[in-house]
Amino acid sequence: MAVNKDDFFISTNKDDLDIAKIYHFLHHEAYWSKGIPKTTLEDSIKHSTCFGVYEIAENTRDFSHEMNRLRIGRGLCHVNYPTYA
Repeated sequence: MAVNKDDFFISTNKDDLDIAKIYHFLHHEAYWSKGIPKTTLEDSIKHSTCFGVYEIAENTRDFSHEMNRLRIGRGLCHVNYPTYA
């Protein structure tokens, strides 16, 4: 699923997620997940519906090319499969 609204693009395509940046934030910066193993993050994404929120680069209306997107948010809808299952 993908939705365009004004200068924003919301996608549930997991290929749009920058796993390296997400992992760095969760592993090193977020107090609730410091030290999280990368495999736990990967399993969480695999078993979740993920929402990426992107701001479209100025002077372009091309939502399809990832170089024109700046990720500004991410959300997961999951049941903690990797942590508790």
